[in-house]
Amino acid sequence: MSTPISGESAAAFLARFRNFYDGVIRRMAFDFTRDSYLRTVVVDLLGRDREAGDAWVLCTLKIIGLEEFVIREQKSSFLVLSDGIKFIWAADRAYIDFGTVEDEPNLDEIRAAGFYLSGREVEWSVRPLGENEWS
Repeated sequence: MSTPISGESAAAFLARFRNFYDGVIRRMAFDFTRDSYLRTVVVDLLGRDREAGDAWVLCTLKIIGLEEFVIREQKSSFLVLSDGIKFIWAADRAYIDFGTVEDEPNLDEIRAAGFYLSGREVEWSVRPLGENEWS
């Protein structure tokens, strides 16, 4: 079951997973349907869950109504989220930065960043990691 993330709940979500500092992007899958309203991207992240005793878990983000994205990998890799992730809401859209901007970015900073996704809605789910899911 997925839980929506809103502008009001984003801070609590990020706090639960320690902003995904030093988390890992495991998978990113795009679904480009003909109807832009239904375009989605699913991102699987490894992170520490405060509600599970700081255990590593698999958190899945689903961005629905994908409208903007940039993935520009340069000398450093974005697979390890050394600076965590950040959310902002602007013009009824969620913008998620994957560790390329400073704390509390504005929309222009996110759009100039090297790795972000934006959509109408964001949902998340979490599950424990299995024994063989680290690689």
